[in-house]
Amino acid sequence: PQQWGATVCLILVGLCLWAQFQQHRHHVILARLRQRNQALNTTKVVKPNYFLPRKGWFQWLSCPHYLAEILFYVGLCALTYSWNKASQINEAHSTRLMLLLAWVISNLVASALKSHAWYKEHFAGESKDSGHSNINNFHCHRWAIIPYVV
Repeated sequence: PQQWGATVCLILVGLCLWAQFQQHRHHVILARLRQRNQALNTTKVVKPNYFLPRKGWFQWLSCPHYLAEILFYVGLCALTYSWNKASQINEAHSTRLMLLLAWVISNLVASALKSHAWYKEHFAGESKDSGHSNINNFHCHRWAIIPYVV
């Protein structure tokens, strides 16, 4: 049990680090889309061009950076909870952690649903500029934040 606790802690630290890396990776993908937009708009254009991110988890999700943040908080809360149990800290602290986690998840899911709706509106219909269908740009199997759930 003592060794198992250390193993669980290492796994949770690994989850937190991996989730932070994934969040950063997907923010970089989004930032590169902005750089691409700025390169195309060399003259002063009032309306920016928008591009659908496709790399990384964006193949399946509209907001993979939000999922990575949720995974980070799940790992952090689980790590803190297990540390609290080992240190025999009162349950009130663990309850506050779970409330924090619930708040983070609900906030990110709500934001992801709004972003997903925006992507659908702008990339799943007829393109007003070119007359071409953009349906292939935003396929039906793209989830907002959690694959096969939301």
